[in-house]
Amino acid sequence: MNPEKEVGPVRDMPLEQVVEAAKMIKTGKNYSLSVPRFTGMPLFPGHPPFQVVNYRTPPGIIAGGVEPWGPPNEVNLGYMAEYLMACSHSGAHIDGLAHMTIGDDNHWYGGGNTTDHMTDHGPNFGDASKLPAFFTRGVLLDPPTYRGVDALPAHEPVSADELKAVAESQG
Repeated sequence: MNPEKEVGPVRDMPLEQVVEAAKMIKTGKNYSLSVPRFTGMPLFPGHPPFQVVNYRTPPGIIAGGVEPWGPPNEVNLGYMAEYLMACSHSGAHIDGLAHMTIGDDNHWYGGGNTTDHMTDHGPNFGDASKLPAFFTRGVLLDPPTYRGVDALPAHEPVSADELKAVAESQG
């Protein structure tokens, strides 16, 4: 295990690369990488579904006789509190190096493995919480435009060869 490899190649990003990426900014327009999260949102079938579960609601507080802030008041103040149950792949995210393993010892990039580094609360080596902030050039590939459609159908695969062709067509 090499502590210097815990965050992968992003650790070695030269400061000059950040400066060069910043010079490429022309309009200052921001693009959100987030996607809406909702019950039934598309996810890889190996992941649990995203769910919003009510914990407290105004009618539930009354029916349960719960007094979270004391006896009822003149405005009948209520509130809602929910559990958000989601896997790490529910929406935009970045995978830690420990996300994918190989070999009989289930090791990952940088030398971590499930025997020595997987706790009940996630990996203690190579997880995304160790990643530094990084700023670099991004490339947006647009397969729907390449195919001449507004959007791809659900579950439509895009191959590596097609992504190369999309990149070439976009310059």
